Amino acid sequence: MNRKLVFCLFSTLALVLFAGCRQPFSVAEALQQPEHSAIYTQCNLWYDVDNKISSLHFQSGTMIPFGTEVEIVSAYGTKIKFKTAPGKVYTLIFNPEWLMIPMPDYVRQVFTLKNRDQLCEGMSEDQIRAAASGQITKGMSRREVLLTRGFPPASRTPLISNNTWVYWKDRYTTVRVVFQNDKVIEILSLK
Repeated sequence: MNRKLVFCLFSTLALVLFAGCRQPFSVAEALQQPEHSAIYTQCNLWYDVDNKISSLHFQSGTMIPFGTEVEIVSAYGTKIKFKTAPGKVYTLIFNPEWLMIPMPDYVRQVFTLKNRDQLCEGMSEDQIRAAASGQITKGMSRREVLLTRGFPPASRTPLISNNTWVYWKDRYTTVRVVFQNDKVIEILSLK
C-alpha cells in the first residue's frame, strides 16, 4: 500500500478517536434536570490546592460537603468544571479506567437534584453530623457511607451490594469498609 495512503488513514483514525474522547456532554441531561432547578453534590468531595477533585474520591485536602449547591461551568472530555456559591471553581477529573462506568453514570453518582435536607431525610441529627464530618464510622448505614465518601470505584468494589467496599484514602492507601446487616462493622486502612 502507498505510504501516503496509510499515513492518511492512520491520521484520520487517530483524529476521530481523539476527537471522540473529548466530546462535550450535558450534566443537566444526565441528571434529567428540570428547567430552573438546582444541582447539588450528592456526597462529600475533597479538592487539592489547585481545586482539583479526583473521581477516585481521595480523602485529602479540603472538603466540599454533600448537599452543596453547584453550578456546572463546563463538562468536556474527562473534566467537569463547577462552581459553588462563593464563586470558587473546581475541576472534577473523571478516571474511566478505575471507575469502569461511563461519564453520565458517574455524574449521577456525584451530583443530584436533591438538596441537603432531602438527602438527609429520615436521618437523625447524629447521623447527619457523622456523614458531614467526612469520616466513616462503625454503625453507619450504606446510605450514610455514600453521603460520606460517595460510591466506591467499581475497579475495587464491583457491586455496592458487596459486604466490603474499598475506597482510596490517597494514591497509596486504601480503606476497606466492611458491612454486616447493612451497617459498618469494621474499617481497615491498608497500604
